[in-house]
Amino acid sequence: MSNLDEKLRHVIAATFHVPISAVDSSASSLTIPAWDSVGQAELILAIEQEFGVTLSPEDMLQMDSYAAIFRFLNGQQRVS
Repeated sequence: MSNLDEKLRHVIAATFHVPISAVDSSASSLTIPAWDSVGQAELILAIEQEFGVTLSPEDMLQMDSYAAIFRFLNGQQRVS
């Protein structure tokens, strides 16, 4: 498990008040009931704070699953 993977799992688990074991690479609004529109907004804020990124509205729309968020953040780390 990479540092990014572990950190992202913790952010998602903390945001949605679920055990870390409930957050895997298939986590999304379909697998985590609290991942609704309000939860999505809270998650975006948590991601921006934890990872020091600013998400555009287009990016925000793409952040609908663990996999999508991981791909985005992984790309950001490579650019930095």
